[in-house]
Amino acid sequence: QGLDGKFVVLYAGNLGLSQGLEQILAAADLLRANREIRFVFVGDGASRASLMVSCDAAPQPSGQGTKMWM
Repeated sequence: QGLDGKFVVLYAGNLGLSQGLEQILAAADLLRANREIRFVFVGDGASRASLMVSCDAAPQPSGQGTKMWM
């Protein structure tokens, strides 16, 4: 699952309760079918575990590959 040639939406920083990361998840859900866009989260914080669960539970289009966590 490379990122070469893809449009990458990157969030790097605190994965905390007050960062509004649910808005990024909502955008990712709306754009899920677009194979040219990848959402990448880099960081740690109080919301990391729940964010990972939410992302892992979201259905992926065929051929999309696995999610990327750093």
